Amino acid sequence: MRLPLAVLALAALAGCDAADDAPTLADVPADRRVAFVAVYDETTADGAPVHRVVVADIEDPTVFEVISRPDHFSVSPHLSRDGQQVLFGDRTIGPVSAVQYVRYDLRTGRADTLGHVPPGGEVARPILVGLGSPVVWERDGRGFYFTNPTPPFSGKQDVLRFRFADGYFERVHDSGPYTTTVIGMKGADTLVVFSVEPLGFPEFDPDDGLSEHGGVFYMSLDGAFLGRANNPNLTYLYDGPTSVRQILWPSWNDEEGLLAYTLIEPNPNPDALRSYVTKIAVADLEGGFFRTYTAGDHYDSSPNWGPEGTILFDRVRDASDAAQTHRAMVLNVETGSIRSLADPTIYGAAGTGSPSAVNR
Repeated sequence: MRLPLAVLALAALAGCDAADDAPTLADVPADRRVAFVAVYDETTADGAPVHRVVVADIEDPTVFEVISRPDHFSVSPHLSRDGQQVLFGDRTIGPVSAVQYVRYDLRTGRADTLGHVPPGGEVARPILVGLGSPVVWERDGRGFYFTNPTPPFSGKQDVLRFRFADGYFERVHDSGPYTTTVIGMKGADTLVVFSVEPLGFPEFDPDDGLSEHGGVFYMSLDGAFLGRANNPNLTYLYDGPTSVRQILWPSWNDEEGLLAYTLIEPNPNPDALRSYVTKIAVADLEGGFFRTYTAGDHYDSSPNWGPEGTILFDRVRDASDAAQTHRAMVLNVETGSIRSLADPTIYGAAGTGSPSAVNR
């Protein structure tokens, strides 16, 4: 039976209404939003790989918004505590390019490159991003703490703070010749940091032949060390020049009182392709809890806390083709189950990575 044209027209209008009613990112609650990087088989005008920052619904990643330039290299997204803003790094296109901070407002669609105006200065300079550098939003959303190599590409890293209204950053802690990385806020007045040798040289234990080299510390908001976390699993361990245990990419969850990080240990299998294994680990700061997840031929890194007891992390299965095998993953801390965050083909991409959620 052939339907009258009027009926077909009404059906078409109904279809339009259905499309108009489709959910958008604005409909997604803040605690379900996740930001990540989509990796493409393309290059920018100056030959860098194209990375785009995507914000999506963790429960339905087909509801999403691409917030960075389509022809840029954009990395390391960090959602604000209210889920309305994203800080990420963006590489400028030109003969002299660098990755600098961009603040994107999901409510207005406005993207601002963050410039640093030194006190007494007149010219704003872009704030450069250390790739993979942690960002800790202040609780009131007026600024953030971050860590950058100083000078660029050196082993020295300091804790810095940037305030949006002031337009300049201050050095909260000078790490001297070593490295200090801010990883979270404990309460309203304490920073959680990972630091290499903040209080002197590594401690050597003659009983087991191991030396401790760095660990997790508490720091005041003005940069003074307050003490060390008591969990013995939160220290680097060395046996002479050989790493016995490495702690990388720590991420603090103040609501849960837990730290997630990548644990790297020697591979007990001498015939394995890699001499080390990577695991996502979770520990408290006082030594009452420690658990590891994931171990295998893949490389798991960059954990960040997600909603409702989940951890988001990167997984690379084959380092020779990272774009094709790079996936953002979701780990359930209670059950240990793991799944992919999203199918990259939804965004026309080859891979996904650097996932983050609301900073707690």
